[in-house]
Amino acid sequence: MIASIRQSLPGFEETMAQIRSTFVEPAELVVIDGQAGKAAALNRAAREILPGSDAPIYVTMDDDVLLGADWQAKVSAAMEALPQVGAIGLWPGDEHGELVGAHRYGPWREAGSTRYRLAERGHHLNGAFIAYRREVALKLWPQPETAERYQVWEDAWRGRRVQALGWELAMIECDPPRFIHYPDPQEYLDRKARELETTHQSAESMLATSGIADPLLLRIRRRLARIKQRFR
Repeated sequence: MIASIRQSLPGFEETMAQIRSTFVEPAELVVIDGQAGKAAALNRAAREILPGSDAPIYVTMDDDVLLGADWQAKVSAAMEALPQVGAIGLWPGDEHGELVGAHRYGPWREAGSTRYRLAERGHHLNGAFIAYRREVALKLWPQPETAERYQVWEDAWRGRRVQALGWELAMIECDPPRFIHYPDPQEYLDRKARELETTHQSAESMLATSGIADPLLLRIRRRLARIKQRFR
């Protein structure tokens, strides 16, 4: 499932065609209007699309992600090999590991043909691509909606909800996804930047209100980082 507002931009249809070309198992690609924001779009999909599907894996991804040819087989194999894992992300490659908080994942492990790293408690998967077990997805939503369409904390909200439901999060090794750049209007980019900054300031309170507050160890780390910053 992809929530998008870029359907009219150059490159969009080509990207959707590329995603479809990677399907090696029965699957349906659904693009839903994201004008009201990603949270609202995902909530709508959870109400209107997810219940009517019997697919065992439910994937949400961004509209600028180009997937490798092996992703579907790798995700299916990982779901079978890792019964404790409720949601899976695709490792971006070691050179981009810090973009997904590599230091907050455990060591590489193997289960069958799957190489994976488990996320520590309180961490989350990058929202550009997340594959959920159907039983997890059915219990996950709805997520909070705000006046802002872009919420810096929404990936963390979903990840912590999966963990709160009793499941692990994992990144698996596969062909790393690539990203394309759309010719986005400056007005869109400016609004996104403003709203991400606004929601960054309310992130801790929003997660706490949802019953998935930052773990104590993470709060200690952040406080120490702030103290170090003062003395630089």
